[in-house]
Amino acid sequence: MFCKSAASRAVKTMLVALTLPLLAACTVEQRLSWSPDGNKLAVIGADGVRVSVDGGLHLGEPVEPNAKLLNWSADSKKLIVVSESPCETWEEAEKQLSKDTVEAIKECASKLITELDKSNGDFAACSAALKNNFDATHLNAALFYLYATQPDKMRKYAGKEAQLLQLGLSLSTVKSYEVEKGIKLKEALFTTDRTFESAMVSPSTEYAFFIAGGNKELLTVELKDVKKGWKSFGHGYEKYPDWDLNTDVIYALRSFPDSGKGKPTGELVSIDIKKAPKDAVKHLSDVYHSYDKVQATVDGNILFVAIRAGSLPVGKFSNLFSYNLTSGKLKKVHATSSGSRLDSFEVSPDGNSVSIPGKNNSLEILSLQNGKRSVVSPAVAEEDDDDDTFAPVWRNNQELCYNRRQAGSQKSAVALYSLQTKTSKDISSQWPSKAVAGLLDKASKTMSFEDFLNNLREGH
Repeated sequence: MFCKSAASRAVKTMLVALTLPLLAACTVEQRLSWSPDGNKLAVIGADGVRVSVDGGLHLGEPVEPNAKLLNWSADSKKLIVVSESPCETWEEAEKQLSKDTVEAIKECASKLITELDKSNGDFAACSAALKNNFDATHLNAALFYLYATQPDKMRKYAGKEAQLLQLGLSLSTVKSYEVEKGIKLKEALFTTDRTFESAMVSPSTEYAFFIAGGNKELLTVELKDVKKGWKSFGHGYEKYPDWDLNTDVIYALRSFPDSGKGKPTGELVSIDIKKAPKDAVKHLSDVYHSYDKVQATVDGNILFVAIRAGSLPVGKFSNLFSYNLTSGKLKKVHATSSGSRLDSFEVSPDGNSVSIPGKNNSLEILSLQNGKRSVVSPAVAEEDDDDDTFAPVWRNNQELCYNRRQAGSQKSAVALYSLQTKTSKDISSQWPSKAVAGLLDKASKTMSFEDFLNNLREGH
């Protein structure tokens, strides 16, 4: 469906997508990551991706200045990096995109402009004609293409908002890097006009999944033969699915349209990517008001956060649930309090512990074996600090990396906490200033064009 309000939303969405790369827009869960073997660390800072091969004490030179997401392969030898950068002209975009993608964009543009012409700009009539017969996957790129090739028409139909289409088009590029003593580009896998909220390589290293921005489509690609293209498993997925540790199966949360009071708002599902999409998705449990993340454990449990799941009682706040794949039983693992950032929980590699961030930079560890909680970092900020830096990340079963805020100071450090000694040590003291600034410091973030306009509106 396409109508005047949809056109407005499309160009406004494009404006946000075309702003200068903003570190705050980097996915908080994929800005700092330890390799599975715990020996290498990758971070997205102000100047791109840097890698440490000495336990996080020193970082190498940066690559990919527009990096948004990163993820290690299971063998710890490769790093997948997703970058997002603007193209100012259609000619520039066409050179970077595959032939199939360019054709799909032009087909979308042709269908859209044909119906706009037929209706002479009557958006209601155009909407009716396109209803259930229009794929909006490449809509932003199609609008950009139309403005580049038929600017007068686009000004006629989109009015003043048409000028936003000339700002550029945001493209995502996915590359594979080899990491041994340093980081070295192996190959550029593909470039697309789609933007991604998350990306993750399968344990077999044969596949990767991506959650596309906007419609939350779950896509997979075969890494050894990306020319085969995408395989889509539908829309409405939450941001952070997870792979099964032993098979090419994905576990994810999927949201429903509002179905009425008391009805499930979504479901926990498994997706066998080797099956046809229509047969691949299996319902595991109803969920109510779920959050972004799912994590699979080595002992066959799927952890996720929601207000309620299955037939279990409703909690006051969000809860951490565990679904057992063998028994099909669901249980509540942890009930949080107001202000907790439970949605950024992280399970240790052995599945025995969960890190739980809280308000004011606090951090706790919950034992999944006995339910006991231990404080890693108490609340230290005077006011609630919801600044997105990076989510806590396990280095191994006994060490956890997190953002440690110094009491009485706005300064932060990347710290490594030991469960054995119950002490923390800062590992970022010798990192380059741009790596620290991009990862930790709120004041150093690059201001986007949209932020600039909002500041002007608010009189700053």
